[in-house]
Amino acid sequence: MTATCTNTPFAPALTPRVSNFSVFGFVANILSTRIQRRALARLNNAHLADLGLTYAQARAEVKRPFWSVTAH
Repeated sequence: MTATCTNTPFAPALTPRVSNFSVFGFVANILSTRIQRRALARLNNAHLADLGLTYAQARAEVKRPFWSVTAH
């Protein structure tokens, strides 16, 4: 077993690969979407019409599972 170490603080062979995925960002996005969907559920038909939504469209969005979150 051979391990190569250099004097640089970020040796490419020893640095773990980091993706663009952030667990904190993902959880924050889910919580934000939950708050928005709850607010949408409280709107009456007049407010929904102002947003260009029907009651059925709003219900469909509110009933989506929490993991069904679009990227912003």
